[in-house]
Amino acid sequence: MNDVKPLRKKDYYDLRELFQRDSTRNYCLFMMLFTFTLRVSDLLALKVNELLDEDGKIKETFEITEAKRKTRKRITIRGATRNAIRDWIEEGDLDVNDYIFPSPYKENQHLSRQQVDQIIKKKVKLTDINYPVAAHSGRKTIARRVYEKTDGDITYVQKLLGHSRRSHRATKDYIGVLDDEVEEVVRSLDM
Repeated sequence: MNDVKPLRKKDYYDLRELFQRDSTRNYCLFMMLFTFTLRVSDLLALKVNELLDEDGKIKETFEITEAKRKTRKRITIRGATRNAIRDWIEEGDLDVNDYIFPSPYKENQHLSRQQVDQIIKKKVKLTDINYPVAAHSGRKTIARRVYEKTDGDITYVQKLLGHSRRSHRATKDYIGVLDDEVEEVVRSLDM
């Protein structure tokens, strides 16, 4: 899990396009993985009613208690992801008490982490991505984009990920910044 990498910007858009042409469920799964900052286990445990307001519309934000750290976290649902969720709930004929990604094999259960990894890896094989990518890449990808958007302010990333106890260096390593910085230094050597 920790050896997977965040997607590079071009790879994110290429993979997103592949998922958009795939099933409504898988596109919704991709969008939620890559726009929320949730761990896969927390995302899979979501039920439809957690994403809907009292009028049955997709919320703009929702709160969740993260299983690993037992902390509350606010998630913003942006436009394209909101549309993907709405489309999946309608097409999947999901009830408010259903998991957002119910298991197709077992009643009252959700997709497993392994199933999600298989879905992601199957699509990655159709691209020229040559680094390790799995479901956990979603969390790392959005964190990396926030790092870039804030001109390298790691404090935002740590807040977003709940990495308050980690060092700046550990968080930078988690989102792949150290690898890129080391590679850049090596390339700049005059040898």
